[in-house]
Amino acid sequence: MLPVQVGNCSLQFPEPSTSIPVFRIAFMPTSLRHHSTLLVLVVCAALLLGGCGAMQRHFETTNLTTTEITQFSGASSRLIEQVFGGSYRDEALEQRLDQLVVNLQSAIDGNAEPVRVRIVNDSIPRSYAVPGQILLSRGLVATLKQDGLLAAVLAHELGHLRAGHWQRSLRDKPFAPVLLATNFSEAKPSPTDVMQRRAEDYVSFLLEDGFPREDEKEAEALGRDMLARSGYDPGLVVLSRNLLEGAMAGREILGWPRTHPDRGLRSGRDRTGFQVSPEGAPTYMTDLLSMQAGYRLLDKAHLLERAGNVVEAIPVYMDAATLAPEQSLILTGLGMAYLQVGELTAAHLNLRRAILNDGGYYRSRFGYGFVLDRMGRSDEAIVQLQRSIELLPTVKAVFLLARCHARRGDIDQAVNLFRRVAAGKDTDLAKQAHQAIRELNKDE
Repeated sequence: MLPVQVGNCSLQFPEPSTSIPVFRIAFMPTSLRHHSTLLVLVVCAALLLGGCGAMQRHFETTNLTTTEITQFSGASSRLIEQVFGGSYRDEALEQRLDQLVVNLQSAIDGNAEPVRVRIVNDSIPRSYAVPGQILLSRGLVATLKQDGLLAAVLAHELGHLRAGHWQRSLRDKPFAPVLLATNFSEAKPSPTDVMQRRAEDYVSFLLEDGFPREDEKEAEALGRDMLARSGYDPGLVVLSRNLLEGAMAGREILGWPRTHPDRGLRSGRDRTGFQVSPEGAPTYMTDLLSMQAGYRLLDKAHLLERAGNVVEAIPVYMDAATLAPEQSLILTGLGMAYLQVGELTAAHLNLRRAILNDGGYYRSRFGYGFVLDRMGRSDEAIVQLQRSIELLPTVKAVFLLARCHARRGDIDQAVNLFRRVAAGKDTDLAKQAHQAIRELNKDE
């Protein structure tokens, strides 16, 4: 965590996307657990692949309506996306990945409802599935590069979806109100809020436990069947796994190798005649691969920043921005680094550029709101902080939003927000929120 002084309040920025930050949710009740090793396996949902019969069984086992499943899916995918750097925008690449999913599904069920593929902006190989969506990391796609290898990963995630593993997880470990960190308000939460909380609880469960061996074995078998029926060599499962494990060689075991451990699933009889093309990656990979040198420098800058070497990280961020121009995540890292050394003008410039390129990442909005607040532009800061909270409601953003309202003289609004912070588990900010409430009430 990276401290920044604001008045008499020392805040800590969430760490860069190479690790999972601690998100103590202010409006949402569950906290994502922070691990020194990165794990998230948000895999799940048999809603889409099983036809009408499977859909009926789904409702019987989870007791969720179609609307609730849509809300649950959206909340889960947004959470994953925000935790891992926001989305990586590449229309041609996403279209090709969508087509691979269509081909795999069609081989099993010609009436399967669509599952879309989205790319999250993280260098570590990762893959997750929620109802109607599969999320792959930029690092996974860049490592595998070719249709057959990507199809092997997509087939595995579709296997989890088809088997309905998320249903068992919700049923075996139901939504636990004891995990709530902060209440929304005194009023009864809305149905949307409840689904948001359920999604957070589910993601937290997956961070803690992951799927058991029998679920991984079933997804593996279903994935191999889809590959074979689609004309792919099932041995691609092994080759893709080897490449992903190789990408993490010499480093802490993270991402796909951690969330999809071998667990005895690999067969010594597996063989494949597939060879990685010596001609390189297909054309739909061109833009992503051209950015990889810049993103490697981004990861280096993150490591320097986490070690406390913010001044040394800044020129590395600048080189990253040169090699991978107009990338929101890189500009966000550069802007946040400038903010920490007190260079408000440079921080403002880069965070504003990050938002103009892609305003859908909570950390860009949070940092920009912080800068605007430091510059005395509370009205504009409030807009950015509110948007950051909509994307991912962190207690730090709520604390800053409360301070902005207090400076504007919106005492009731400020006190309400400070109370939400005070009710949370962030001890330092909770103490400061209690103190702010006492001071505001004394001034009235």
